[in-house]
Amino acid sequence: MRCYYLQFSIEEQIRRFLQDYELGEQLVKHTDAERTPNKIRDIYDGTLYRSYRNGILLLGKPTKIDAILRGMVDELKRLSSRGFQWLLNGELITSTVDLICVSVDSITRAPIQNFIQFNWRYGCPWCLHPGKTMKSKSEKGTVNAYFYKKNGYPLRTKRSTITDARLAKLSSTPVLGVKSSSILNEFPFFDIITAFVGDSLHCVDQGVMKQLADLWFSSSN
Repeated sequence: MRCYYLQFSIEEQIRRFLQDYELGEQLVKHTDAERTPNKIRDIYDGTLYRSYRNGILLLGKPTKIDAILRGMVDELKRLSSRGFQWLLNGELITSTVDLICVSVDSITRAPIQNFIQFNWRYGCPWCLHPGKTMKSKSEKGTVNAYFYKKNGYPLRTKRSTITDARLAKLSSTPVLGVKSSSILNEFPFFDIITAFVGDSLHCVDQGVMKQLADLWFSSSN
């Protein structure tokens, strides 16, 4: 049985938002606005956006998810180097596109980063917490629990992850949770660690924060 998926043109979608939905004027206002140090108003004020041009390029062995992402990555690389054109009040504008931020759920994040999944040892995508294997409540399986540690654990960095990916490729076994290089490392300005942000749908909207607040503040606890 063969599986197929459809890929819509990223360029056409961006042009539609900027030109047809008239969001381009707002974009120009934001990018031209004067920035104040230590004041966060939008993504342009963030450390990641300001420093995204410092990167390291690493190409690794293709993985299954690479086949799904290949078309998107190739188009984004073209948009980054050549850009695309759109109209703003009758004026032809040429813009480039760079990938600096990704928001996906935890199940999808691991294969995109090419990491071990969160329920395995060293499964945290942001730090080197090894976790501890414990029996689940149902007693039918195990979970990898991440216990609080006062001084925390070392944070992952782009540079250390690239080193771990090289070692994993040489040894054919994961190193500190890193299985191999991610296809997104083909973007020289992309940070495979800090570019992945929390997924608000599952982390907030589906009641996780409500559950934590109840555990912290409810008199029954």
